[in-house]
Amino acid sequence: MNCKNCGQELTSEQAFCPMCGEKAISYGGFVQPERNNIVNSETINTVRPQSNSINKAKKKRIGIIAAVVVAVTVVLIVLFSIVSKVNTCAYCKNTYIGEKHLDLGDVSINLCDDCYRNFLIGDIEI
Repeated sequence: MNCKNCGQELTSEQAFCPMCGEKAISYGGFVQPERNNIVNSETINTVRPQSNSINKAKKKRIGIIAAVVVAVTVVLIVLFSIVSKVNTCAYCKNTYIGEKHLDLGDVSINLCDDCYRNFLIGDIEI
């Protein structure tokens, strides 16, 4: 008696093939071979393209996931660089993007563009 999957010789007591693990077909306590399901080169060749298409689909999915991760990382880096440049004006308390610092000797203060311009023309005093 032989395994229906790989052709391995089986005894009547074996419920599974020790080579490939295929379940043995038994009739009245005896394992009967199924000759029409024995693996041959034709069966292997017809199975391979299907598994290759599955591998291609998995690779495509992994590529898409990797691209999404890279895109999210770039967006987060850009947002962090913008947020790190957000300052609060010392005079009007509004937030602004930029790095305007007014050095007054020992003190450095942040001013928005409007307050900085007004300070330079003498409209406000700090």
